[in-house]
Amino acid sequence: GTAPYTYSWNTVPAQTGTSISGLTASTYQVTVVDSEGCTGFAIVIVGEPDTTCANFRTETVTSWNVVPDSMNAGFYLSQHFPFAFPGGLTIGGANTLHLTSVTAVKMFLPSSGPMMPLTMNLSNPTSVTYGNTLAAELVALTLNMRFDQYDPNWAPGSGTVLGQLEILSGDFTGWTVKQLADSANAHLGGMSTSYTGLQYATAIAAVNANYLDGADNGFLGCPGTVIKPQGPNTGWNFDMIAYPNPTHGNLYVEMNSDVNEQYVLTVRDITGRIMHTEADYMEIGVNNRTYDFSGYAKGVYFVHVQIADYKETIRIIVQ
Repeated sequence: GTAPYTYSWNTVPAQTGTSISGLTASTYQVTVVDSEGCTGFAIVIVGEPDTTCANFRTETVTSWNVVPDSMNAGFYLSQHFPFAFPGGLTIGGANTLHLTSVTAVKMFLPSSGPMMPLTMNLSNPTSVTYGNTLAAELVALTLNMRFDQYDPNWAPGSGTVLGQLEILSGDFTGWTVKQLADSANAHLGGMSTSYTGLQYATAIAAVNANYLDGADNGFLGCPGTVIKPQGPNTGWNFDMIAYPNPTHGNLYVEMNSDVNEQYVLTVRDITGRIMHTEADYMEIGVNNRTYDFSGYAKGVYFVHVQIADYKETIRIIVQ
């Protein structure tokens, strides 16, 4: 089209800007007319804020093997494994490692050693008879993912399962936890993949430790956190992630660009009110910024970044 453009949104009252505010969950349409009378349309769907992606729990290869006491991970494993894994726990692919009982799990964890693919099926190996760090991390992850699905009290109040969370940094940025687990299992089972055993084990260890003892290490984010758009008609790429999300303190924003360019970052609340704005220069590569959300009221906020005529937005939940 040919500038200038006029915009007409089907809001009540009607709004005529390039962006709109004060919205409730609904579907909105904008009509855009250029200076020559050409008309275009676009649809925007605004959903209800997701308040169910929180309160996750994970355990590590070490914490799963503690002596059962009260409600620690060792006690939980002893009480729930037979019901969550009635046929035992299996990892791998073409070749598998199978653990049939709580005792077998505890005898295997925390195994450590060369992260080589399996060459045969194994049943109830111990950490002494079979040392493989990747296999141990996969066992711990399988426990975390299965208990999260099996027991609503494992992560109370969360409607999102661990497997849906997205990896925010490292070799597997943008992957879900389930995608990581599936690929690592295939690799351990003997299938050729693009990654090494060390890469898988490092990422899975970070997943397993991310929510240990109520922490949030920022390695995982809610679905939709990782955004990988391409700037329209520019030929350059721009990635932006923000974590932890939800947050109640510092929010870390990581922007990755392959051009040097000025940007404007704006934080708005659900009504469109500007809470923070800044202009800075983005360098080629990773650009890290930290923002303090501790003084913000609980609710939904939007982090907007504009580079030239390109805009990107991430929704943030403050708890």
